[in-house]
Amino acid sequence: MAIAALAATFWLGVATLRIIIHAPAAGRCHQDASLAAAPVPAPTVAPLPAPPPMPDPCGIEGWPHVQRDGWLTFRDLRCGISAAKPGMRACQRQFSDESFHANMRVLVGRSGRVLSAGFRRPPAGSPLAACLEAAMTSVTYPRSSERYEFILAWQGLD
Repeated sequence: MAIAALAATFWLGVATLRIIIHAPAAGRCHQDASLAAAPVPAPTVAPLPAPPPMPDPCGIEGWPHVQRDGWLTFRDLRCGISAAKPGMRACQRQFSDESFHANMRVLVGRSGRVLSAGFRRPPAGSPLAACLEAAMTSVTYPRSSERYEFILAWQGLD
């Protein structure tokens, strides 16, 4: 295909040179003379459109992913919480008659495993609280140089 394009370009160049070099003959029509005098437009290449942005699985549109050596980033924490949401939704569906608002303390070890996830003041004997804690404990984060602790506010899921 490239050879055919190259050959076509060569013969087009030869034909253009032939028109430019040879003056129009007296018997030729007016159209040939206008072709010889008209400048040949430069070829243009239209740029390809940019691909659409990929949706962010962590829900932070436009947030740059900056990897820091040895540290967990805010994005890492958000991605971990997003990974726990399907399990938390399943817990909420399983115990739909129970509802509460509380803060969960989450401790992430250097290995990336969640070492503990527990509500600060869970409702007494709440099976929903135990299920949510288990869903958060199942998440794995990237390895890091430090342990991380953060608070997750439970107010139900949207």
